[in-house]
Amino acid sequence: MKIAKAMARQRTGKIREEAKLRQAMKQFQEHKKEEKEDSSMNGIINRIACLRNLMETYHMDAYFVPTADFHESEYVGEHFACRKYITGFTGSAGVALITKDWAGLWTDGRYFVQAAGELKDSGVELMKMGQPGVPTVEQYLEEHMPERGVLGFDGRVINSKTGEGLKERLARKQVTICPDHDLIGEIWEDRPELSANPVWILKEKYAGQSASGKIAQVRKAMKKAYADVHILTTLDDIVWLLNIRGNDIPCNPVVLSYLLVTEETLSFYVNAQVLSGEVQDYLKALGVTVHPYNDIYVDVKELKGHRILLEKSRVNYAIYESVQGRTRSSTR
Repeated sequence: MKIAKAMARQRTGKIREEAKLRQAMKQFQEHKKEEKEDSSMNGIINRIACLRNLMETYHMDAYFVPTADFHESEYVGEHFACRKYITGFTGSAGVALITKDWAGLWTDGRYFVQAAGELKDSGVELMKMGQPGVPTVEQYLEEHMPERGVLGFDGRVINSKTGEGLKERLARKQVTICPDHDLIGEIWEDRPELSANPVWILKEKYAGQSASGKIAQVRKAMKKAYADVHILTTLDDIVWLLNIRGNDIPCNPVVLSYLLVTEETLSFYVNAQVLSGEVQDYLKALGVTVHPYNDIYVDVKELKGHRILLEKSRVNYAIYESVQGRTRSSTR
């Protein structure tokens, strides 16, 4: 009996020690989590301060940061996670606006709870989209932008329809739109590189139609629209037309690229490193000429006297503004 009691006391003592150890570990983990959160919040505060310094350098009163890449993709890769970088909010949808003395994040009801937690103590105010009394980002800009102020954004991540809409809404205050600077990129020291995954050919038996047949149909449609140049920036359209696939966007088998179609030429703007010899030969047989990915922004400025077909809600503002005034555009 005495032995049994002694063993029971030992077990009880052991259980208590294990409970104390678990409690100590829990407190340690909570402390580390708080330290990490403090560090994260300080990081966001410092990033916004750096952004404001750059805004002052470029004489900007506000800087607009959407959740977008250069191609209006539904999902964006880590290279394009600028809104996440500057606010700390990790949800898939939302836009940020940074002014000289205020910062806000607009997101929808799916993320209200998440955003409230991630923005806590960051200095970024949560703007709950669709809620009573909460202005849209456009309404906020209309009210708060100073007369003759300057609104900045990276024109490659704003579609032309949105950019033109902002320009029109702020015209009353004579606000200047400055789409020429990727300020987040200038302060993001360890920014991930652009995705560059290998491209592969989709066989015709899976595509349903040859790429040459699709290209002929596009050129026929261009003639009907009286267009001699078609600018394609949407990635799903490009890979569909050329019967190729890639892996540059999460959940989508697409390739970071642009395509310029004329009656006789096909100019494909892409990182050439993702093209194997087989793929290069395949594209050459289609009449495709490969150009460096970013050269599209140089080449569209050389388009003069053309009638250009493009999709205004999908083509980015930087490209759209480059062709405006130089050509006649047919948009949809």
